[in-house]
Amino acid sequence: MINAILWLFDRLAFLIRLAGADYDQFRTILQAKLTLDNRRQAIGFRSRRGAPKNTLIGTLVFYALMGVFPALVLLVAPSPMTALTVMFALVMVLIGMSLIADFTGVLIDTTDLAVLGPRPVSGRTILAARLAHICIYLGSLALALSAVTLVTGTIAYHPAFPAVFLATLALAVTLVVFAVNLFYLAALRFVDVERFKDIIVYFQVAMFVLVVGSYQVLPRLIDLRSIQEADISGRWWTYLVPPCWFAAPAELLVGGSSVWLWMLTVEAVVIPLAGLFVVVRYLAPQFGRSLVGMGGDAAGGPAGPRGRAQPLRDLLGGWLARSTEQRAGFDLVWTMAGRDRQFKVRVYPQLAFLFLWPVIILMSGNEGPAEVIAGLGDSRKYLFLLYLAAFSLPAALLQVQYTNEFEAAWVYYALPLRRPGELMVGAFKAMACRFAVPVFLVFALLLGGLIGARVVPDILLAFALNGVVSVAVAFVMIRSLPFSEKPSALQSGGRLGRTLPLLGLPVVAGGLHYALTFVPHGVLAAILPAAALYAVLVRLYARVGWPRFGLRLAAA
Repeated sequence: MINAILWLFDRLAFLIRLAGADYDQFRTILQAKLTLDNRRQAIGFRSRRGAPKNTLIGTLVFYALMGVFPALVLLVAPSPMTALTVMFALVMVLIGMSLIADFTGVLIDTTDLAVLGPRPVSGRTILAARLAHICIYLGSLALALSAVTLVTGTIAYHPAFPAVFLATLALAVTLVVFAVNLFYLAALRFVDVERFKDIIVYFQVAMFVLVVGSYQVLPRLIDLRSIQEADISGRWWTYLVPPCWFAAPAELLVGGSSVWLWMLTVEAVVIPLAGLFVVVRYLAPQFGRSLVGMGGDAAGGPAGPRGRAQPLRDLLGGWLARSTEQRAGFDLVWTMAGRDRQFKVRVYPQLAFLFLWPVIILMSGNEGPAEVIAGLGDSRKYLFLLYLAAFSLPAALLQVQYTNEFEAAWVYYALPLRRPGELMVGAFKAMACRFAVPVFLVFALLLGGLIGARVVPDILLAFALNGVVSVAVAFVMIRSLPFSEKPSALQSGGRLGRTLPLLGLPVVAGGLHYALTFVPHGVLAAILPAAALYAVLVRLYARVGWPRFGLRLAAA
């Protein structure tokens, strides 16, 4: 694929030279950037196998498959205006979020300036290569998403549909670039560099949930019967909605003619081109000057605000961590989990995806969401939500062992630490407070509001059993001290083989809880024994000695 792209640029080499760039240097820089793209895995496509290859092609294939669902709208919508509004809405949202989540590290990376700056490479050549790189990336994603729509529209509407659609698609991508530039500059104006990088991490989490969740949610969201009856002709709000602008030219192509459509078409042409002028003339130079303070890495390792008071950490640590060792583990993991962006990128998407499961359940089957909610109490399906937290904590605990700065783990040996299990209990409690307990409370409060006070015993028992499951998983699964191993160690097949069966423990606990609901007062009677079992397991975990951790760390 890279060779094909470079071949196309070879045919347009004269344009690059007219822009004042050295084409041979431009081609070499662009080839390096495309090669790195092909090895960089997009958010939502992380792999635990070896070095990634041809990831760009895999991403484009996935986006093309996603484009099948909105393309079906063209076959049932009453007009191209309605169908293409849906299509452009999907394309613009995904392209914009992908540009922020996956490509920000490339956009704000100043490494190429540091490497090429001292060499005889002009600034125009570097800028031309960067712009070409961005255009190739966005254009490839947009074309992949709309490939099925392109074919379907040609058959269903008009032989000239591809020309009109591709022109409006390019304008839509231009508008997205303008909006993303505004986002960057606004973020850098109102927040500092470290906060900006944190914002990018949250966009990466949102992109992961959007891409992966679309597998389940998107087919259920598309109600073809409702689309058949939809009519947005002449609505005032269409002047404010960009996807409607870009759908209007296709409506004109098939014979539609009104002042409303022509005004939308003018908006589709004028606003993106004006935005492109603003980007090139004003925003790009200002953004380039802002890059000086960025330092390059958009989602790097440990960074973030330091020296700030953390009253919540101090309050919870003083209450939950009884010993000095536990408090050290609690403070370390709490602080690092809030600063290490690579840790956030690995853990937050898994936690965010837990909240998609209730949506998927509510949208499955023949019953509507209202009927499913009304029947939650009688069907006992709500127990599933209470045990989702038991999946969140093992995911966070597994990742807390890994960091790119694993060499700093020597400090554990410099501490007067008799039992590393005490430190691990503190780390466990920090992870529970940051991740598992908030997830559990969200679902518990939701169920309490929907079902009422009679769900309180189930909440208490599920809370205790979630703790039992989490400690048991940590006891067996966690074999390294916090942030003491390099991330590549996670790829160990044996380690994953040992871990995966343990993830079935929440299912076992939930099944036991479900069985107790059929026993009179069974749930109430099981609360204290479950809490006592949790306390015993925590004490046993605190007694774990160096043979489990020290020998493994020394071997590394």
